[in-house]
Amino acid sequence: AEERELALQRLQRICDHKLISVLDFKDNPRRIFSVHETVGMMDGSTATKMTVQFNLFGGTVLKLGTDKHHDLLLDDIDTLQSIGCFGLTELGYGNNAVEMLTTATYDEDTDEFVVHTPDTLARKYWITNGAVHAHYVVVFARLINAATDEGIHGFVVPIRDKDRNVLPGVTVWDMGYKIGVNGVDNASIGFDNVRIPR
Repeated sequence: AEERELALQRLQRICDHKLISVLDFKDNPRRIFSVHETVGMMDGSTATKMTVQFNLFGGTVLKLGTDKHHDLLLDDIDTLQSIGCFGLTELGYGNNAVEMLTTATYDEDTDEFVVHTPDTLARKYWITNGAVHAHYVVVFARLINAATDEGIHGFVVPIRDKDRNVLPGVTVWDMGYKIGVNGVDNASIGFDNVRIPR
């Protein structure tokens, strides 16, 4: 727990001093990679948390998100007010998108997506930042639209409130102690018909 909080505090200091921004991916990619290299020499846990926050979560929101997502999240990603994670890997299928079972079913009546993991094999596994710190996860799920499987799409799903309380319908399992980089809070995350707006 101490290592996890230390890694978060270190990342917060990096963000407080504005050493990195998710916008660096389009404005100054060399800056983002030089910061990664430097932080990696200092602390592997902090570097891993930073990579997930800025590259995987932030980069996905930047590249796949709409203006609505950008307005909601980009500034908070840079300041660490909104911590995110990247939910691709499933226990039973790794990152083999063709086999993944997590679904996001479009509900035309409410204009919402219903995100669901049907069984343990469909749970997202080894999700960095997910066990303790993340407020959001980009979930890769099969889009079901009027009974048609539209393939894998990314969905921004809130998993915790600002006080880090896990939200209804979301289950988080802490992956626990590892042989290294214990400042990284890895999780298994599942969804029981969690509704998100279109």
